[in-house]
Amino acid sequence: MRKAFEWYAVVILVTIAIVALIGVLNIFFTKDGTGTMDNAFHDVVDGFGDKVDIAIQGKPKLDTPDISITDSTLTITPVENATSYEVYNGTELMTTTTELTVDLGTHITAAGTYTVRVRALANGYKPSG
Repeated sequence: MRKAFEWYAVVILVTIAIVALIGVLNIFFTKDGTGTMDNAFHDVVDGFGDKVDIAIQGKPKLDTPDISITDSTLTITPVENATSYEVYNGTELMTTTTELTVDLGTHITAAGTYTVRVRALANGYKPSG
């Protein structure tokens, strides 16, 4: 009786270790290589041959804000749950703001063609694209 109990205890401990290891590996080795975990659903077989479903929820991604530019004023359409916005000129960060309008004339002074993009940010969320 004691040996059977010890065997079951070992199986349970090994199962817990395997489930923990799978969770750690999934956090560090994700498909997109970012080291973050997107919403995922994993099947794990426990020590008794039964299938156990484990759901791992990652941070949701914020929507990309719509923007418009009139004269030199950038207007940002609010994104649900966003607390601030990063404004880029190409790949260069110009400013981070909590406002929904930005005077681009204070950041871009030379005439030319520019690619302006905005990224929404919030704690507990992945930034928008």
